[in-house]
Amino acid sequence: MVVHVLGTPLRGKSVLAFGLSNAFYGLGLKSAEQLCSKLGFYPKMRVHQLSEQQSMSLSKELSEMTLGGQ
Repeated sequence: MVVHVLGTPLRGKSVLAFGLSNAFYGLGLKSAEQLCSKLGFYPKMRVHQLSEQQSMSLSKELSEMTLGGQ
């Protein structure tokens, strides 16, 4: 299962913080873990476990960050 966040596909079985750090240039593992903690996601959460509301809040936070290519 593939989940799209800001138009970027993330593999569903990967741990959320690892998936985010691999998919978005400029977002390291430490920053991804801090982002997940800020949003209240548990540390070993998988991408496919995101609800629609959690996915939207994640997209909102990522859109406010300066990532590679922007």
